[in-house]
Amino acid sequence: MEKADSRMNRLESAFVTIFNMVTETAKAQKELTEKVNALAEAQANTDDRLNIFITTVERYISDRQNGGSRA
Repeated sequence: MEKADSRMNRLESAFVTIFNMVTETAKAQKELTEKVNALAEAQANTDDRLNIFITTVERYISDRQNGGSRA
């Protein structure tokens, strides 16, 4: 009986350890997902701003090549 209790205690301890590890992993995954989503949003904003800048520069170069001047 003592052996069985000892084994049960070890199994219970192992189960608690695994449960805590899974819980911590789930928390870390949630935080990572939130950060990736924020990064994706920031990247989309950067892409939009870069596209506006590129369009402006292309328009400026095109106007200059067509004889226009904006100085």
